[in-house]
Amino acid sequence: MLTMKKLIIALVLTLSFTPLISQNEVVIEVNKEIFTSNVGVTYYSEDKKATLIAMMLPMNFDDMIEDAQKDKTLGKNVETGFILDKTVFFINEIEDRDNEEYMFAAFIKKNIDGNIISIMTGFPLSEKETYYSSIIEAVKSAKTRE
Repeated sequence: MLTMKKLIIALVLTLSFTPLISQNEVVIEVNKEIFTSNVGVTYYSEDKKATLIAMMLPMNFDDMIEDAQKDKTLGKNVETGFILDKTVFFINEIEDRDNEEYMFAAFIKKNIDGNIISIMTGFPLSEKETYYSSIIEAVKSAKTRE
C-alpha cells in the first residue's frame, strides 16, 4: 500500500537518482509572486515556509489510487479525493510542526504516458488562502516535457 510516507520516500529516492529519472521531464507553471525561487522543479516561497516539488514517477495512476484508498494508516487529519475531472487524486494532511499547523499535500496527476506526475507541497495552514489556489493552478499546468 502507498501511504503519504511511502510517497515521500519514493519522491526522495527519485530525487536521489536524478540522472536516471530527470526532474526536468516535468514542466510546471507556478505563480512567481508566491513561489519566488526555484531549483529545477522545486519551488519556494520567499520566506521558505511554502515548498512545491514536481516529479514524474514510474507508477500506474489507478494502482496508486487504489492503494491509497485502502490505506488504513492515514491519520485523523487526512483528506483524500479527486479534482479536475478525476485526473488528479489528492492527499491533504495537517500536522503540527514547531507549534504551528502545516498542511502537506500530494497531488497525483494521471499522465498521458501511463506514469504519474507527483506534486508535493507544504505550507502553514494559516496561510492556506495564500497558497492553495496557486498550487491547484500549478497542478493543472503540470505536464511532461515534449
